[in-house]
Amino acid sequence: ETLVADTCRNAADQLKSMIPRKRLEGLLLAGGYGRGEGGVRTTATGDQPYNDLEFFLFIKGHPWINEKRYGSTVHQLGVSLSKQIGIEVEFKITSAATVRKAAPSMFFYDLIMGHHRVLGDQSLMHGWEHHRQAGNIPAHEATRLLMNRCSGLLFSISRLSSGQFDEEDSGFVQRNIAKLQLALGDVVLCGLGQYHWSCRERNLR
Repeated sequence: ETLVADTCRNAADQLKSMIPRKRLEGLLLAGGYGRGEGGVRTTATGDQPYNDLEFFLFIKGHPWINEKRYGSTVHQLGVSLSKQIGIEVEFKITSAATVRKAAPSMFFYDLIMGHHRVLGDQSLMHGWEHHRQAGNIPAHEATRLLMNRCSGLLFSISRLSSGQFDEEDSGFVQRNIAKLQLALGDVVLCGLGQYHWSCRERNLR
């Protein structure tokens, strides 16, 4: 938890020096660690984070233009942090207005209901209320989820078929199998209108 918290502070400090204050809207940590459900693995040097760190960087203006302006620098920050902490750190550039105008989806529901706010205040999420209801998630989102997770199996097959298969490959395959197992249950809950942002709650359901 200390490592994740330190990485969040480090990322925030560096991003504030890269992006003008008047354009920087906020930074959210999403995924398992944003929900407080991130995995932990025991190593010879102690407990370490297991999942990737997935940040959403909100910058005023069109995300495509901001990607052209800041994408390369932000990507290099992710690479640098990844090397420091030993897991992948990824930044995705978007804007508050983009989320405000977007149709309800499983992706935005998960992000908004389960995250850790690193930069920005509560006003960042003004107008995002339509993403807060799991019942608003359309059924085709279940299909999208299955396509995504089954793609992970294809990547796993590729690694299993290669001439070399190391510990990193093994972890990749195990994670993608687990993600599909979880997704099969998520699809049923989505179809029944009982999807929930917390994987622990979904497991109970």
